Amino acid sequence: MSFNIDDLQILDDLDVSVDQDDYVERQEPLPLPKGNYGFRIKTLDLKKEFGKDTILLQDGKYPVIVIQMIEIADAGSETAMVGRGVPLYQDVYTKPFPRTDRASGAETMVNSLGDLVRSADPSASFSGVKEGYKLLQSLASQGAVFYAPFDWVAKDGKAARENVEALENMARKNGEDLNSTAVRKARNEIYGKFTRRGMKSFKNEAGTIVPFIEGTSGEAIQARVEIPRASFYPQSQLDKIKLGPARV
Repeated sequence: MSFNIDDLQILDDLDVSVDQDDYVERQEPLPLPKGNYGFRIKTLDLKKEFGKDTILLQDGKYPVIVIQMIEIADAGSETAMVGRGVPLYQDVYTKPFPRTDRASGAETMVNSLGDLVRSADPSASFSGVKEGYKLLQSLASQGAVFYAPFDWVAKDGKAARENVEALENMARKNGEDLNSTAVRKARNEIYGKFTRRGMKSFKNEAGTIVPFIEGTSGEAIQARVEIPRASFYPQSQLDKIKLGPARV
């Protein structure tokens, strides 16, 4: 048996009209808002060289860890955000760098892997990158909660690569070292030119935040979430930060 829709009592003011010019189609949800969050690592791996099946080694000896997928575990009062999955793909560097203790003045070699691990476990200790990576894997598998600031970024990678290639070709023609300070500075300036960072910088002319930028070829480049400068909050400082989305 079939029904005739004309026989149904339907209020006209509740109808949905589909207009080819004005209809609002389904849109992807906005990326995770800028803010401070606790998160669980769902998947991670060692970064590979672009287009190759070999592990990328910074300076030929320091592997780079990629936090791939995470899940929000603590968003302050915004409890509805807990459990939200976020594709992060954040690089975490293992190359050491010096850090000075402000209280004692002592300088110690640290790395981002150590900062990440201690954001979940302040008592954590390890020796060497291999042991540190295994400890990170163990913490992730146990569902440990890590803490960090988050914000938006969008990169016009195609335009950046084309301009870097042109720069390097010119440097070679002029007999310059591609690793010289001048060439490295110019390369970084190019990447900066074609990168937009900070959720507040994604406002359109109407003042509305939109999760994309327009690439040089006219295509829309989606914003993604990043942890700026791979900065992680140590457990000892959690009482000094406000967890949850920030006001933008």
